[in-house]
Amino acid sequence: MPAEFTPVERKLIEYAAADYAAQYYGGPFAFGADDAARYVAEGHLRTLVSAHGLSQVAAAVVEHLNRHPELLTRSKADRERGAQLRAEKWQRLITAAGRAFKSADFEHARRLVDDAEMIDPCRNVDGYRRKIADAAAPVLAVVAGGER
Repeated sequence: MPAEFTPVERKLIEYAAADYAAQYYGGPFAFGADDAARYVAEGHLRTLVSAHGLSQVAAAVVEHLNRHPELLTRSKADRERGAQLRAEKWQRLITAAGRAFKSADFEHARRLVDDAEMIDPCRNVDGYRRKIADAAAPVLAVVAGGER
């Protein structure tokens, strides 16, 4: 039975495939897509492997590589550029979330943090979420007719 992955776990799989599959594919041992997927899972998705098992995670990587075979032949420069672009987008989203937070637009800040997590799920955004939730709690109590 195939593993059910959360949207964040799916992004981890997609980005690991994009960033690392090409370094394992081919080479002197002529590794195929299945081999590359297994090495990506073993080396770069350890937390998911612990939660779902190697065969399930490797199968999800293979599935992604089958839909995007160009990932198997990306140059190192292309892989690095893709990771850099994601890091820059993550930073822009977190900066925008900070502006929304300072403006007390907590729902918008929360959505921006969620978007940032989908861009780079390896970065922990729990602290941002806690800060937003703590700041929003008194506002929500007043809006809901609670203490004033």
